[in-house]
Amino acid sequence: MTISINALSSMRALMSGVLWNGLGRVLPIAVAMVATPFLLHRLGVDRWALFTLALSIAGSFGILDFGVSGALTRALAERIGTPEEDDAAPLVVAALFMLTLTGCSGAIVGFVLTPMVVDHLLTVPPHLRSEAIGAFRLLAVSAPLIVINSAFWGALAAYQKWRAMTLLNIPVSVMYYLGPVLVLLIQNNLVWIIGTLVAARIVQGLIYGALAIRLLPDLIKRRRIELRLLRPLLRIGAWVTVTNTLWPVMVFLDRFIVGGVLSLAAVSYFSTPVDLVSRLGIATGAVAAAVFPAIATSHRTSPDRVHRLLRTGSLAVIAVILPACLLMAGLASELLTGWLGASFAANSAQVLSILAIGSFLYSVAVLPGTLTDAIGRPEAGAAIMLSATMLFIPTVMLMCERYGVTGAALAWTLRSLLYFVARLLACGKLSASVAPVISKLFAISLVGSVGLTACMLIAPLPARMAIIGLTYIAVMLMAIMLLLKKEERIQLWEAVQRFFSGPAVARAVRRT
Repeated sequence: MTISINALSSMRALMSGVLWNGLGRVLPIAVAMVATPFLLHRLGVDRWALFTLALSIAGSFGILDFGVSGALTRALAERIGTPEEDDAAPLVVAALFMLTLTGCSGAIVGFVLTPMVVDHLLTVPPHLRSEAIGAFRLLAVSAPLIVINSAFWGALAAYQKWRAMTLLNIPVSVMYYLGPVLVLLIQNNLVWIIGTLVAARIVQGLIYGALAIRLLPDLIKRRRIELRLLRPLLRIGAWVTVTNTLWPVMVFLDRFIVGGVLSLAAVSYFSTPVDLVSRLGIATGAVAAAVFPAIATSHRTSPDRVHRLLRTGSLAVIAVILPACLLMAGLASELLTGWLGASFAANSAQVLSILAIGSFLYSVAVLPGTLTDAIGRPEAGAAIMLSATMLFIPTVMLMCERYGVTGAALAWTLRSLLYFVARLLACGKLSASVAPVISKLFAISLVGSVGLTACMLIAPLPARMAIIGLTYIAVMLMAIMLLLKKEERIQLWEAVQRFFSGPAVARAVRRT
């Protein structure tokens, strides 16, 4: 199958990928927020806890992927438009073979160990024991489906079939919450509820497989598995697995340390702001997912496209992330008071303000990190993650002991700063063509961080509002001037003019 490299690395393809990825991430979260109160009420505290554990376990099955799906995306994307594209179908078949083996192995281990987990690791009420074992065993059986679907996703992502994947993934993700709601109208039983999740995965796998076969018809003609093709996938996948294994440690370890050094109440005051800033990952994740295959497709043949993708993608991330971080840094007390009350805000406002600075720096570093992964150097990200984890553990313990929950937030932001600096330096070193962009991102991030700090330190509300507005305008003007070429700035200005002179806007203006 021959597809134009220019089409896959065009700005239109990038924006389409960002929008579809963002839509696929936001809608399921919205459904989950609406469904959660009903599920909690109908399931009860004990069954709800088991259900949330089941969702966490289903997510952890992704480790059985061993990074192969991401490596498959990169391997396929860089072959597009080259004679090596003939290896596309054999690559997918080899990946499917390996992931079927790892998924089945994980399913067997999970099925056998489920009773021990329920009896010895979880405090399950006696009347729910058999139900929990049945539900978790059914979930374990679904492990091969999850990793096989990830292989199909990796193949489709290489060809940037975002629209088709998102239109399929949204109902599947929605069924993770809507399915249990429908089941609870008939039967309050975890086995039935987990059954809806497994059924959704089966449907997803069938449709993903059909889309992949339509994209690569040779998939159904392959009679031989070429194991030699697995070597590069496993080499890259091994480093991705290191990162994927360390990531949950990075995300949750600080909460356990806060609970151990301080108190459970402190965990609430820390984890709630952390969860809030973590939601910004929806935007950066959507951009990174769209940029990854585009860079993998272009880096061999067109460094200029890689340069443009990093510049414009970084501008998009800054434009979306910075205002949210400014509001959280400058209006933390007001936001938390309106959401969770004055008492909670008194303990968490400073935490949220500090975390907003770290979140901004981390977000800016996401695309440089994506670039190093896309060009086949995931060991850089794994080394940075390992170093950050080793340094973070003693740092957060020391900061908690000295400064309480505020110290945990400072440690979190220092970790983000380390990640930011290391990721940008690694990107500039591994891809010399983008080194000028990296230096500009350092300058833009410095100005943004100064503005965020000023928002946090200034007391009067009107002054904070002014700083928020001035910082956003200054950073965006700086980013546009530094990251866009003259012709790109002209195109952006023309697009803005078309938007504000459009019929919908004109009608809105007339109504006001």
